[in-house]
Amino acid sequence: MTYHFIFAPNALSPYASLSLFNNENQIQRQEIVGTPLIDSNLIIEQENIALPLINHVFANLNQLSQQYPDFENWLEQKVFTGLYNKTRSILLEWRDGKIAGLAILKNEIEEKKLCCLRIMPEFQNKGIGIKLFQRSFAELGTEKPLLSVSEQKLSEFEKIFNYFGFVQTEKYFDLYKQNTIEISYNGYLK
Repeated sequence: MTYHFIFAPNALSPYASLSLFNNENQIQRQEIVGTPLIDSNLIIEQENIALPLINHVFANLNQLSQQYPDFENWLEQKVFTGLYNKTRSILLEWRDGKIAGLAILKNEIEEKKLCCLRIMPEFQNKGIGIKLFQRSFAELGTEKPLLSVSEQKLSEFEKIFNYFGFVQTEKYFDLYKQNTIEISYNGYLK
């Protein structure tokens, strides 16, 4: 079964109740608020909660498609598929009924990767990033997960990478976007 997600603010799956979100992008249904992890278990056990929540998460990430071409396809084809086949999960951090931050993880035997970590603008500089990194370490079973960052965004992450002792491994030219450099930490990108 394939689901196509609409990448727009407050976008919902066709199976979602319209009462899930209010105008401030806050989730209204209590069983969703506070969900710490989206993984295959949540999808299988509570699809009616998981699918609208996934769509909400993806809608909150759509602005990254400017930095990473084909980002929306990656979300749908890699992340959504990985949620079903148990290779991906999404950690959520909530504040006041809103998603304050999230981390997309790839957890395979041969690769433990923090694919995306995003703190929503109104919640930045409140320690949420450190908490999500620590939760990612626990979920992946390593304190040095593979990750990468665009050289243009490195200044935003360098302090936290140094805090955790991440080791810069390689620079990749034109990997995700033409005329940009992507820098990997704690290992090599495949």
